[in-house]
Amino acid sequence: GVLFRPDKAGTPRYASSAFVERLSATAKAMQRDKSITMKLAAHLCSSRVNELLDGSTEFLQYLVDCGFQRVQINATAVNGVDTSKLAGAVPILWQIIQDFPVEFILQKNEETRPLWEGIENLLKLHPRENVAMLVDESKGTGVLSSSWPVPSKLYKTGYAGGIGPDNIRVVLDTI
Repeated sequence: GVLFRPDKAGTPRYASSAFVERLSATAKAMQRDKSITMKLAAHLCSSRVNELLDGSTEFLQYLVDCGFQRVQINATAVNGVDTSKLAGAVPILWQIIQDFPVEFILQKNEETRPLWEGIENLLKLHPRENVAMLVDESKGTGVLSSSWPVPSKLYKTGYAGGIGPDNIRVVLDTI
């Protein structure tokens, strides 16, 4: 997984353009050699999410061209996103989900509810295989949640936020 946030590119945890180009070339070479398949995931933050939710797919196309197969949309204020527009972005994101050959992962928490709930409602009418949800009430801060929803049958569900070796059993027992 590679974090993308232009204002932090090249700093710890956030890839520089040069790194992404090298990573892409390595992944493509491995695929040609059939030695190891590298599955690349882009984690979009800040303006990269805002651009996408406004309908701009230029960066998404760049990621697809680089070989990324999964795109996580971190649509939270802590990740620098304007969350006031999430509900209105549902039709735009739904069209993008239909148009691009990648798996889209939405952070599922109370703050992002307008976005994921809108997509979930569309999935009930038009099931798709390329949508997943990541339950993370901590919004990427690593704080353990007090509750964990049962996975949906509409999409793949992942869980994050403070989960580690010392508490994984408690989390699994509550799902």
